[in-house]
Amino acid sequence: MDDKRIMISLEQYRANFNKGLKSLYDNREIENILKLIVKAYFGWDSTFFALNKHRLLNENEYNKLKIALNILERGKPVQYLLNESEFMGNVFYVNQSVLIPRPETEELVDLILTENSPTKNNPLKVLDIGTGSGCIAISIAKFNPYFQVDAIDLSSQALSAAKINSKLMGVKINLKKADILKLKKFNEYYDIIVSNPPYIELNEKNRMSKNVVDHEPHEAIFVTYHDPLIYYKKIIRLAQQMKKNNSKIYFEINPKFCGDLKKYFLTTSFNDVVVQCDIFGKERMIKATNKHNE
Repeated sequence: MDDKRIMISLEQYRANFNKGLKSLYDNREIENILKLIVKAYFGWDSTFFALNKHRLLNENEYNKLKIALNILERGKPVQYLLNESEFMGNVFYVNQSVLIPRPETEELVDLILTENSPTKNNPLKVLDIGTGSGCIAISIAKFNPYFQVDAIDLSSQALSAAKINSKLMGVKINLKKADILKLKKFNEYYDIIVSNPPYIELNEKNRMSKNVVDHEPHEAIFVTYHDPLIYYKKIIRLAQQMKKNNSKIYFEINPKFCGDLKKYFLTTSFNDVVVQCDIFGKERMIKATNKHNE
């Protein structure tokens, strides 16, 4: 059956694929989605596609691609279709209990790795809050084994995904279930705390992509409390309790709240504050250092 040919070529299918998704994505995104699918399903790279555009699909290939297109036309992100997403050059397992990792978050990890260099004699203890797929925690631990990484999340499903990824990447991180808003204190002294908490207000939902709103976990995207900085402020308060001089906090932040968060930091012992822009020029990352003893 696999050898039975369907009277449609790769090039013709590409045109159908583009037509089916043009209301959801631009042409470049559609092309990238198709490349991801054929690579995952059949191992075909871009060169194969270019050299075999007149090749007829067999029945198995056509049926798999047809099912994929039907799912994508309903708005499901390709990362959830394939259960994988690239982050920091590695392919992570994802499902709809975790956010799809974003390029902006790669920049946050890059910042941490650039500014901190633990060694065997001087390891650094890291806490990732709201770890989701574990992409931040695992990427840090994979880069340098002298980062000793703990990661927490409220979602058991997310922690299961993070556990899968830690095994896939061959790194050890300590995963724990915890609700940051209910924690009274940290049980360890951390050199680095990192978090990409929910930071989108519900009134911004109608300006967001439908495939994000309909398929990604709302509890990881939207802050439903009256104070959009509630997670950030709680993390800062708990970090202050450690009274660990020169410890650092790294946040990803909604650009519209960056100024307010900086002002809040300046009222605390984490008063050495630096704001970083992402590749799009938006104030997306903020780092603060604890100067408790100064």
